[in-house]
Amino acid sequence: MDINNLSEADKHLLYGLLLRKPRSEELDREALAIARSGRSLDQKIEAILNLRGPGKDIPLRSRAGARRGPGDEEEIPASRRRSRRRHDAVVIDVYPEFTKLLSKCSLKRSLSFTRVGESLDALYLLRRLDVRLIIFNDTLPPEECRRYYEICRAIEPRVRIIYLLPPPQARGGSQEFLLHTRFIPKPISIDLLDRTARELLGL
Repeated sequence: MDINNLSEADKHLLYGLLLRKPRSEELDREALAIARSGRSLDQKIEAILNLRGPGKDIPLRSRAGARRGPGDEEEIPASRRRSRRRHDAVVIDVYPEFTKLLSKCSLKRSLSFTRVGESLDALYLLRRLDVRLIIFNDTLPPEECRRYYEICRAIEPRVRIIYLLPPPQARGGSQEFLLHTRFIPKPISIDLLDRTARELLGL
């Protein structure tokens, strides 16, 4: 993980989000031990992200009080984790219907879709899967879109993001942000989403 390009404010934001993530009691104790250790901030972030390593995974769940749709986040089949024929895409969406629709369109030949209920859960999947694309189906201010991309990119430099939001009036941000993100307003055109994903990923 390379978070050198993140500002100190973004590093502390990421660290705070990771500490607030619901976990099992065992993983909570390990996270607390990391927080109390003498490691640097970068090392603490790295260690907490690695808590979801093999044998320590728990079902993904959103923070208390978060909106939930029918069903929990989809379980990730072992066959998908082993497959190298397709890249992984994470859909951030409270409800499962849109992800099910994506799994039936032509993109399924290039991407395997996994849904999570909130943006923090996607950060962990960047480590667990070969994630090349995040489809963000939620509301987020333009400045937070840029910040979220920078955090994701620090964990997985190859990641691209499609925000299902109206394009911001002024698209500031780094050159990488402008190159590696796209905004698609609703109602969603699956054909446009397909073309945009292929353009971003070079498929």
